[in-house]
Amino acid sequence: MVSTRSEPEKQASSSNTKKQKKKTYLMLLVFLATSITAMVVTFSIYYVSNKKVAFNVPDVDTAANSCEQEVKDNFGKELLHKSYDHGSSRYEENRRRYVIWYRLTIRRIDSEGIAVVEDKMAKCEVWEFLGYVSSFEVYDL
Repeated sequence: MVSTRSEPEKQASSSNTKKQKKKTYLMLLVFLATSITAMVVTFSIYYVSNKKVAFNVPDVDTAANSCEQEVKDNFGKELLHKSYDHGSSRYEENRRRYVIWYRLTIRRIDSEGIAVVEDKMAKCEVWEFLGYVSSFEVYDL
């Protein structure tokens, strides 16, 4: 079969094909760059930042881990001792939340520079479908 196209038409067609390939490669490159950027941003938000990310809490132990971190963050080096209160901590089925209690021993320096040891109770509320501590309260004993 003989081609009915002239030589300039073949060159123009070839040139159009090359331009289409360049556009396709450029679009693919932009798509890959956008995808990689989105993955990096997602990673930094989820793993690196201090933002709380929601997750489903399956049991009271997982909820207690979230509360324990909250206790450490609030008291830091002042915290001498903490103990999980098994008897008071519970899951409230009707409200779909965990109520976690910790007994704390805190050492702080008063206004006169004297070290004071205090006993406290910390109460955390962790909603089942949020996963992080939604309420944190400390009570003096």
